[in-house]
Amino acid sequence: MINRKICIFSLFFFLLLTLNAIAQSDSNYIVNYFVDDFGDPTEHKYLFTIVTGKFSNSATKDSILKVGVIIADSEISFALYEYGSNRVTGSDYTDYVIKMKFPNGHIIEKTTKIDKYSGRLEISSIFDSSIDFDTMFSGNAPIKIYIYEKDRPYANYSFSVTFPSKEFISNNLGSDFFWIQ
Repeated sequence: MINRKICIFSLFFFLLLTLNAIAQSDSNYIVNYFVDDFGDPTEHKYLFTIVTGKFSNSATKDSILKVGVIIADSEISFALYEYGSNRVTGSDYTDYVIKMKFPNGHIIEKTTKIDKYSGRLEISSIFDSSIDFDTMFSGNAPIKIYIYEKDRPYANYSFSVTFPSKEFISNNLGSDFFWIQ
């Protein structure tokens, strides 16, 4: 009888921890609205969170990096801030290599640019069948990200992000995303 109570308590405790881990990642994201030319909120929503990491270049090593993670419509993008406040803008000709390491050790490597209009590094444009969307959008799988300028690999950014669960995204933004299906 005591063993059964211990087993039931252990199972309950494990489930509680699991649910907490999922909720914790989803709760890091806030729902916000894009604004129009007058600064008024539109009907277009997005999810947003900030994560921290490190960056290095020819002038510094392992300095603070803040990353705005934005999930909107069919776009997922990163806004990179060196020293926590200096926005990385890139240029039309600057290619960035992004490497994503999944918890199972699988690494993908793609090339992208910082969008000249939004000033963000859009990663949804690199999505293909090599990405494990079920793990990526499980709500509890930290994905390690390493980004560097293709022509200047000493300029690099590293951080980890736990994307929200598919259910959280669907409940807050809808479900018209190919990576949620």
